[in-house]
Amino acid sequence: MAVSGLVVHLKNADSALEQIVERVALDPRFEAGDPRENRLPLIVSAQNARSSRELCGWLSDLPEVSHVDVVFVECPASDLPENEPACQNPVMEHES
Repeated sequence: MAVSGLVVHLKNADSALEQIVERVALDPRFEAGDPRENRLPLIVSAQNARSSRELCGWLSDLPEVSHVDVVFVECPASDLPENEPACQNPVMEHES
């Protein structure tokens, strides 16, 4: 099981917050924290690292979301394939 702590940043907090909270409430893999301004903290419990990254990507692709910060990841090493990184940092990849 992979557990991640995320902060979802919304483009427009007034209209987007309710929509995002409703979407993640339908999925038991998400647990939402208390929103602050345009940010919504989430805990994501996924079957494995790949599923966790896919859920993060799904959140990032939502039209109401400006970006997602990954602030914590716990994933057993045995869950990771040898040729697949535990985490990818798109900021670092784009800066080079």
